[in-house]
Amino acid sequence: MAQKTLRQYSTPSRSHIPTGLDNTQGTDGFELKAGLVNMVQASPFCGKATEDANTHLQNFIEALEKQRDVESTEGRRHGAAAFLR
Repeated sequence: MAQKTLRQYSTPSRSHIPTGLDNTQGTDGFELKAGLVNMVQASPFCGKATEDANTHLQNFIEALEKQRDVESTEGRRHGAAAFLR
């Protein structure tokens, strides 16, 4: 095996730069929920100087977690109701 020089190790290579979407995660697909789409459209990030990207993302993550909590609570209620029938 040939020895590499330090220059060869430090030279960027296209093979190490990810491009595009990673489609190897699964083939099951996903479902976009209307509530999530509405939440994203209600508070768009425009990139203005007065907007803080970190605050915008934090608010989005908090809203998403609240939605997941509501969905999991509804799922537990539905499962309990089916069990009691």
